[in-house]
Amino acid sequence: DIKLAGPSFVCLVMSVGLSVDYCVHICHGYIHGGGTTPVEKMEAGIKMMGAAVLKGASTTFLGVLVLSGASSAIFRMFFKLLFGTVLCGVVHGLFFAPILLMALDSLLRMVGVGGDGHGHSAVAPEK
Repeated sequence: DIKLAGPSFVCLVMSVGLSVDYCVHICHGYIHGGGTTPVEKMEAGIKMMGAAVLKGASTTFLGVLVLSGASSAIFRMFFKLLFGTVLCGVVHGLFFAPILLMALDSLLRMVGVGGDGHGHSAVAPEK
């Protein structure tokens, strides 16, 4: 029941930023967390950045929770959009993004792109 108008587009733009932020944190942890295999890198990345993503999502949720009881329809609309964004962003960042990173890393290792058989990954920077 949210109509597309100026305020809802502003909220959607903010939502894109939040969703990208959660995924970028996990990707950063995957690349820089350590480990040689995709599974080790995923575990290290979640350990490195998972708590930060959860803390960011929970504080964002707490910040917009007060909008749920507002009398103004625009504030309730912001709450609905941001609540959905935080929920979807966290699920994507903590579950789907690591799986996709592992699958991509494994696939690139299998076809020989970027991996040299000595633990150097196709998605990790060279040192």
